[in-house]
Amino acid sequence: MQRLLLTCFLLFGGGCNHVLLPEAGAESEAPGLGIYLVRTGELIIADSDILFYDNDFHRIQLTPAGAKKWNSFVLYDNFYQPPIPKLGGLFGEGFCLTLAGEEIYRGTIWSLVSSRCQSGILLGDALGAFRDQLWLRLEGNPDQPTFDPRTDPRLLQFFNQQGKLR
Repeated sequence: MQRLLLTCFLLFGGGCNHVLLPEAGAESEAPGLGIYLVRTGELIIADSDILFYDNDFHRIQLTPAGAKKWNSFVLYDNFYQPPIPKLGGLFGEGFCLTLAGEEIYRGTIWSLVSSRCQSGILLGDALGAFRDQLWLRLEGNPDQPTFDPRTDPRLLQFFNQQGKLR
């Protein structure tokens, strides 16, 4: 854990942007793949919440339990009947995708409903109504490198070994 904190301190200027991952001795509790909130270290999606990963479109299909967990973060506008999802909840939060406790990449939880532009990897759905499919979009920025971390071979190998790669 000290090595993780030191690495985050060096990489992110003071360590105030680190993700709190499980201790090294607690691997049995940590998922093989996890999506954590950067701010709190809360695990929001684990590999057990994922039915499959569509590599062609970078889409995560959630299990019914995973969809229920994800939907628990959605805020609704009760002015309309039936209530409609609105921006809020996890919108704009940073996330960290890990594999076997190792950070693979970071991104932002987003909605295409938003009129603001955001570059980098965005996690969310196309309509802001977080249901059972999540999209991992890579929005370009001319100043960023062209490598797409969503295609990391370790992720593809993990999903393939789990029988969850489509």
